[in-house]
Amino acid sequence: MKMFRWLFVDLLGPKGTLLLVLVLLVGGPAVLFWFQNAETRVDLVLRLTPDMGWYLAQNAPVPALIGVGLAIGFVIPVFFFSVAQVQKGRQIKVLKRQVTALQDELGLARQAAERRAAAAEASVAKQDTSTESEGGGDDKPSPVDTGNFDDLI
Repeated sequence: MKMFRWLFVDLLGPKGTLLLVLVLLVGGPAVLFWFQNAETRVDLVLRLTPDMGWYLAQNAPVPALIGVGLAIGFVIPVFFFSVAQVQKGRQIKVLKRQVTALQDELGLARQAAERRAAAAEASVAKQDTSTESEGGGDDKPSPVDTGNFDDLI
């Protein structure tokens, strides 16, 4: 019991154990089918009409024909889906570049806005100091200092 626990839990892990079970469930019947039909031979004929046909392979083993058919059935969709995935990957790269450019633009706009705000505060502070130096700064409120909001109502 400890040996099975070591093999399936510690060594393989849950994903490895699941993969092993899947391989055994699919591979076991495939191997049995191969041994059972290894000596069975058929003619591979392409018949377009009852009177017209071509021999593609004579005396071909059944397991080899099924194996080739399955391989072609897996390879062709993988090829087409991989081409679609490459196209999607290119689109994703283009979109990432666009997002990065927009983020850079947004960062530059924020920096420019912060600079403008700092310059506006500096000019207001400069105006305040110039009006205070003239002596007339007490009777007129500065644009930044709104004072008491209750007085405005």
